[in-house]
Amino acid sequence: MKSNIYEDLEESLRMKLSLTKVVNGCRLGKIKNLGKTGDHTMDIPGCLLYTKTGSAPHLTHHTLHNIHGVPAMAQLTLSSLAEHHEVLTEYKEGVGKFIGMPESLLYCSLHDPVSPCPAGYVTNKSVSVWSVAGRVEMTVSKFMAIQKALQPDWFQCLSDGEVSCKE
Repeated sequence: MKSNIYEDLEESLRMKLSLTKVVNGCRLGKIKNLGKTGDHTMDIPGCLLYTKTGSAPHLTHHTLHNIHGVPAMAQLTLSSLAEHHEVLTEYKEGVGKFIGMPESLLYCSLHDPVSPCPAGYVTNKSVSVWSVAGRVEMTVSKFMAIQKALQPDWFQCLSDGEVSCKE
């Protein structure tokens, strides 16, 4: 009996992809049951709210809340938050509450999409992310400790995104 309750709970908290249309491999639909409580929905294709260290550039929280059509998910970058993870570890309530966006869906990417990443700094034990202060070497254990402190809804897996272009 006990396992059925847990299975039902686990099933209800899983995100679900609901497609309304597929044309030549392009999909239109919604991702449902998002977030820690499973009560958020996101249209696909969709976009993310770009942030710098958790703040939408040039917008106050007041202005942001008064804008209609803000994306359901905000993007945080590991490169901008990695050097602050000790503070968030002590805080214990996650980056969402810390930045004043406790109800937002949060996605943590490895790199800032508007900043280039130098190549050649990946080893067999770590991947580098580039903060304002420079290179931060990210091992698996450090990466997981940071994600535990940030508590995002989604995060990009630690990976080597470098491509070798030999002609």
